[in-house]
Amino acid sequence: MSTTALALLTAPWAARAVTAAVRLGVIDELAGAPVSAADLATRLDLHEPGLQRLLRLLAGLGLLRTGAEPGTYTLTDDGAPLASDHPRSVRLLAEFYEEDYVRAAWASLEDGLRSGGPPFVAAHGRPVFDYLADVQERAARYTAAMAAGSRFGDRLPAAVDLTAARCVVDIGGGDGSVLAALLTACPQFQGILLDRPDVVPQARAALRDAGVADRVRVVGGDIFEPGAIPRGADAYLLSRVLHNWSDDRCRALLDTVRAAAGDAGGRVLVVERMIRAGAPDGPEDLLPLLFDLHMLVMTQGRERAEQEYVAMLEAAGFAAAPAVALPLGFSVLAGTPGG
Repeated sequence: MSTTALALLTAPWAARAVTAAVRLGVIDELAGAPVSAADLATRLDLHEPGLQRLLRLLAGLGLLRTGAEPGTYTLTDDGAPLASDHPRSVRLLAEFYEEDYVRAAWASLEDGLRSGGPPFVAAHGRPVFDYLADVQERAARYTAAMAAGSRFGDRLPAAVDLTAARCVVDIGGGDGSVLAALLTACPQFQGILLDRPDVVPQARAALRDAGVADRVRVVGGDIFEPGAIPRGADAYLLSRVLHNWSDDRCRALLDTVRAAAGDAGGRVLVVERMIRAGAPDGPEDLLPLLFDLHMLVMTQGRERAEQEYVAMLEAAGFAAAPAVALPLGFSVLAGTPGG
């Protein structure tokens, strides 16, 4: 067996170690000055010998570095976003990927590959969004985790010229984090957020906390229902929405967005991780492939190449500009009516 193959087979152990460090408070304690295993064990009521071994692995993974004092550790730049108070914290993602219902869906991957059906349905008997709608606590954690992986709203104005925009509709906007960041960066904007009714309270709270609630109307509804998408806006944001759905559903949604945009110049902004041609050349090329399989496990959707999204936009009547890179392997593709 090759070292590469063995490293891949044991990769889940590394993920579990990271999640344990997050849940136990180890990561947050290491976000400041270097701390020893003994001090950490006392602060967090943990078993020191086992904690020392965990810290050694996290250092080996590049998430910790040793301090000036022997036996002390602190977070590296790569480990810092795992802390709760980091401005682009991914702590909630570390916890989400280890949720029991997510692990159960992945455990059904082989069933899905044999049958062609969604592994999530094989594991839980219904699609993921139906499941979440009936389990409010998990739905809230899911929405918050998705927001933690989408901290790029403030980067959109630099990636796409939005100077003429005044009203932005965030379709499937989750807890409003992306829209809040966008409105904070662009004080001239008004926003409308459309998502499932069970998400609405969470979105309103997040927008209020961000100080932009007075500029946003939050609407609960089904994004696929006729008439659900507000008409006449300057921009329609689909951030990590299309990858949840089949090609047919994506085309139907884009047709609806095009009808809502009318002929007044309302643009659509598609934010997704886009698969690049050829062999992966580093983590940013590998991430879309990993999430593509995750979409197979969790939803009816998939990750796609830029050309596939362009074709969908053009079929709906949008002319697409080249995609522009965003953090965490995402790209934004802007479509203008008239394609």
